[in-house]
Amino acid sequence: GGCRDMHPRKARRLFLKNKRGEIKKSAARAYEYPTEHFIGFLQERGVESMRNVDGYLIEKWKAKRQDEVAPATYKDSVKKIKTFIGFCERSNFIPHGTFDAIETPSIKTSEQVSNEQVNAQEAGRLLEFLDTYHYATRQHLLVKLLWETGARISGAIALDVDDIQTIHTDEYVVDFVNRPESDTPLKNDTESERRVTITADLYGLIEDYKAIHRADVTDEYGRKPLLVTETQRLYRQRAYKNFTGLSRPCVYANTCPHQREIEQCESAQRKSQAFGCPSSKSLHPIRRGSITYHLNNGWPKQKVSERCDVSITVLEKHYNEQTKEDERQQRSQYVDNLAGDL
Repeated sequence: GGCRDMHPRKARRLFLKNKRGEIKKSAARAYEYPTEHFIGFLQERGVESMRNVDGYLIEKWKAKRQDEVAPATYKDSVKKIKTFIGFCERSNFIPHGTFDAIETPSIKTSEQVSNEQVNAQEAGRLLEFLDTYHYATRQHLLVKLLWETGARISGAIALDVDDIQTIHTDEYVVDFVNRPESDTPLKNDTESERRVTITADLYGLIEDYKAIHRADVTDEYGRKPLLVTETQRLYRQRAYKNFTGLSRPCVYANTCPHQREIEQCESAQRKSQAFGCPSSKSLHPIRRGSITYHLNNGWPKQKVSERCDVSITVLEKHYNEQTKEDERQQRSQYVDNLAGDL
């Protein structure tokens, strides 16, 4: 029919602009990568106009995406592309009916939860590597802060220098404060606000980072962000890129668990290709690993819930990677108490 001629890139720009007007900034950002991937796929196939996008092409894209990512990510990608296609259909860029023809994959509960995490052993090796070769860099501080507090990346980025405090000369705390008016909202708004105790070790690292590596940055709201680039508050994409690069075992452990020749491996040689390494991770697995580490070290769920700003329900569904054996060992300490009463 009479579809308007619209280049895929431009359609994506209009779509993202529309999303930013409708929903929270961080939620709108979640559409950027899947649509980028989809548009790249169309470009590889020489598609210059959205009106040439049909069910067949979308199925081809789905098959490619399914091979590349975890089931939960795949399902999410398809849903986001379906939303994009719906926008294009309403804007008359593609033939009507395309949206309805897209089937979103159903997903088994066991696959719904991503259990990818940085475990205690990996975290230990990673921190040792940073401590030795990149001491008190932003990268070192970010990993240690996330591992010790279990915070989300958004929480870490939102911290100002003044949010780190000393109480009674020997207690160190971090205050997570919701400041949406100056662009650093926390995930659950004021509900996410909390004061968290940190070790003297982490506090010392923060002091060293400030003295050695932190550029003297003040943001446009007059705040002094703790984690900064050369010129501004650290932002999510930059933090992700850096960490994905760092999380390759060839970088921090000088080994490759995938039997690849490090010199020949593109994911090893080029940081921009780091995501192609099967062992590379994004930042969220640090939080996931940290939460599990707290639980395995005998922290009650309620306390972990408060410290890491995660509800008990979500904690049990997503984060409790404890094995049945871990749970048994944790309970075994109480068994001795039973013997006395019999």
